[in-house]
Amino acid sequence: MKKFLISEEERSRILGMHKTATKKNYLTEEISAPEPILKASKETSAVFYQDKLPIGKTGPLDETKKEDFLSKAANVLRNSKSTIAKFYNDKTFKMPKFIKIKVGTDATGSEAGNTKVGQDRLDEAKKLVYDAFKRSGLGYNDSQILEWVSTSYNYNRTNLDVNLYDPKKVGDRPFERYIRVSISPVITKGLSTQQITSVEKNADDAYVDFTRLNIDEDEIANQICKLETFSDITDLNARFEEDIDYGSLEGFLNSKMYDNILSNESQRKKIQRCLNRASQRSQKGDVAQIVMDKFTIDLNK
Repeated sequence: MKKFLISEEERSRILGMHKTATKKNYLTEEISAPEPILKASKETSAVFYQDKLPIGKTGPLDETKKEDFLSKAANVLRNSKSTIAKFYNDKTFKMPKFIKIKVGTDATGSEAGNTKVGQDRLDEAKKLVYDAFKRSGLGYNDSQILEWVSTSYNYNRTNLDVNLYDPKKVGDRPFERYIRVSISPVITKGLSTQQITSVEKNADDAYVDFTRLNIDEDEIANQICKLETFSDITDLNARFEEDIDYGSLEGFLNSKMYDNILSNESQRKKIQRCLNRASQRSQKGDVAQIVMDKFTIDLNK
């Protein structure tokens, strides 16, 4: 077997070609895509108290409040239609649970009686959700709709500690008899391949002047803050994994954003906030920490 010896100059040239190809996206394959994101801050909700009814009963909901909820919820659902249609059967990016149901009973009834009332109120809440979908004009199956209801939907039988208190002595607690329903918008978020490329290039080429000696940390932070979702973070990380200078997004940031004299603490914290916010949108929790002025990024979510 012949051995070929190459000079350091040739070795550097080959490595440089590899790096250039990587940066031009010849050797990088996107691993993610835009995904469905829950906008919980824009939820439409309504609480129907059952305190005016006889104990142990579930009655008709307040018509004015019900109509207001159905009208607003139908608009939320119509605005979420394209995202629902795109992701309802997606195996990679599953639809978030964007419907919440919660009902409660007080301590005045028996356990069996409260369980029955709680189930009646759950059924009433689910009917309200079905009515909202019907009002929106989206003809989805009821079984599919229930797939989007938060797993926290249940009934709460009083928070009164019956080991300490006697329900008969405490008496009626009408504020615990309620039906609560909320529906949040679902939107599609995430950068395209071209946009990820732009973030990568602009962050890597962020210098204050043409000498390429003074790093523009403000611009790096601004570019990182363009990431919208967890999959955006993993896409950008995949790019830097192919870069022999950095090996990962964490390596890139620690290479660029750390200097004993010149590093900008506020910009590091801004990057941390933006990375965690993007991850939280995808319901993945925080991914970025700063320890001793160094980034630690955990993408095993």
